[in-house]
Amino acid sequence: MTSINLEYYGKHRLSIDERYELFKRTLHECSSELLSLSDDMFAYYVFEELPIDMITYVYKDTLKVFMENGLIDENIYLKSIELREYYMSVEQGFKIDAVKESRELKHIIELSDEILKLLYI
Repeated sequence: MTSINLEYYGKHRLSIDERYELFKRTLHECSSELLSLSDDMFAYYVFEELPIDMITYVYKDTLKVFMENGLIDENIYLKSIELREYYMSVEQGFKIDAVKESRELKHIIELSDEILKLLYI
């Protein structure tokens, strides 16, 4: 998991391939990989990276572009919409000391892992 270069992002319109890579990175940020991070890195991704990336890279219009260009299929599109909507409905309730064990995060991780498996088949 890496952060994007904001200077680069500000001066460059992202290509479809670049947006697709950021979409996949976002899925990794909320996958089971998240649970192996140190507490500090876990908190950083859950409270700093994921809120922005989920809004930006798992956006319905972006997903439509991916589907139109053959990068994802309808199943991945629908599961990604489900992931984003669920995330948006629960993320405000995340508490730093309890989020790692929450059923909401577990559901997000399960959805993300499921989408990642479909992407790499």
